[in-house]
Amino acid sequence: MILVSAMVGRGLGYGLLMRRPNNTQVSVEGRPLAFRELKTPNFLNAVVAITPNSVRIPARVQALIEHCRCAMAESW
Repeated sequence: MILVSAMVGRGLGYGLLMRRPNNTQVSVEGRPLAFRELKTPNFLNAVVAITPNSVRIPARVQALIEHCRCAMAESW
């Protein structure tokens, strides 16, 4: 969180965090931060695995994809 807040404070990007940091108004360096509430989406989230058509998927990668499918199916 400290790294994200420092980079955002310097204008190097933005961050999405699950909770607000303790020092909500400024970064560790004292630079101002802005926070925005996110609205719950009205659509389902998706996890996507993309592989090139011409490449054989290694067994480890296939096992990871199958694990993710099972884990996501159980959570929905």
